[in-house]
Amino acid sequence: MQLPKNASRIWRLLHVIITLLKPLFCRLTVEGREHVPEFGGCIVASTHTRGPDYVILGYAAPRQLYYMAKAEIFEIHHWLNKFLWSIGTFPVQRGRSDIGAIQAAERLVNEGHALGMFPEGTRSLDGRLTKGKTGVARIAVQTGMPVVPAAVLNAAAFFKELGHRPQITVRFGP
Repeated sequence: MQLPKNASRIWRLLHVIITLLKPLFCRLTVEGREHVPEFGGCIVASTHTRGPDYVILGYAAPRQLYYMAKAEIFEIHHWLNKFLWSIGTFPVQRGRSDIGAIQAAERLVNEGHALGMFPEGTRSLDGRLTKGKTGVARIAVQTGMPVVPAAVLNAAAFFKELGHRPQITVRFGP
């Protein structure tokens, strides 16, 4: 897999590290990468189940994805906070309308970046899709940028089957 286009140095470094470690942990198939625009703003809207789907989706994308993440994660440790910001992740207050996070997302997309979003807003613990929130649609309408549907299939097996290299598939749609 080639390095993502227009990615920060740290994103590229993480991509190389994951490329080296991936064969030890899983078998990955990526379908439909051509549906992610090479340049310009877009929103990659993906399923969000148990497992490291945000890492897998980011790795599989042909370009760096910027993510919203629950604000509580930014409070765990100073170094984690710095790391998250350095890879393009920014906080969102869950459970209420966080206008600041929406505006940050719109700004990123308007600047030509790819925004990775999970419309459900949280992981589904039983692996089933739950009702989505309106953030993806709102940002798409406000910016006029395309939405690329995506799914990370079998991500939960990453932790369940450690040592067995489960098959994980990422699909990007038109």
